[in-house]
Amino acid sequence: MTARVEAWYAFTPMIVVLILIFSLVALSAAAFVVLPMLRTRETMPEAGPRRAWPAIAAGLATMAVGLGTYALLGQPEIALTELTGPSRTDYRALIATLARRMPQRPGDIEGWTLLGRGYLALGNAGQAEKAFGHAVEASKLIQGNAPPELLSNYGEAMTEFAIQQQMAAWNAWMENAGSAVVDFGNPFAARTAVADDGATRDAGDLNGYTIVEAADLTAATALTEKHPFLSEGKGRFAIEVYELAPM
Repeated sequence: MTARVEAWYAFTPMIVVLILIFSLVALSAAAFVVLPMLRTRETMPEAGPRRAWPAIAAGLATMAVGLGTYALLGQPEIALTELTGPSRTDYRALIATLARRMPQRPGDIEGWTLLGRGYLALGNAGQAEKAFGHAVEASKLIQGNAPPELLSNYGEAMTEFAIQQQMAAWNAWMENAGSAVVDFGNPFAARTAVADDGATRDAGDLNGYTIVEAADLTAATALTEKHPFLSEGKGRFAIEVYELAPM
């Protein structure tokens, strides 16, 4: 309740405007009740003023109940947003507004750059890459080249987007494999190999491991479907599948 009161005081001028608007609407609605009763008084003088006062009271009560209910249960901040635009503290709304405006301003380097940084801050690297790409193209067209800082931002967005795509692919494979994944494993880091004569040599080029549970080698091999390592489709990468022998 305290937070709601503070919000009303913070937007007092606009709330007053809203109250006036809602009052006019409520009065208009109440007029449908009041005017027929007043007309009855004009056509039937014997009804006297007693018929008018209940009608007026009904109209005022309608307005009061409507305003009171909206104030207690409604969300006046939504109406305020529609009237004034997004708040300066509503970062997502500000970015969305800027995104809607930028297609009409293709040569606005600063605008595209600001949009890209905003998308990065929101974690949307894909849209950030597109925005920085527009900024780079505009810079090359207008200035002849793109400044290093902009290229750095562009590279950061591209890298972040690639990471997000990789994570999405891994999550999709994990969801598809389901409970068959016993141990997701880890990637391999530093490595070496020791020969039977004590000498060391280069280890193989395996990148990591994952342990799955399947009925047989064929079923385990089937789990490699849509694995991120096999997404390129050029034959450069492979997954080696081994069956663990019982001890």
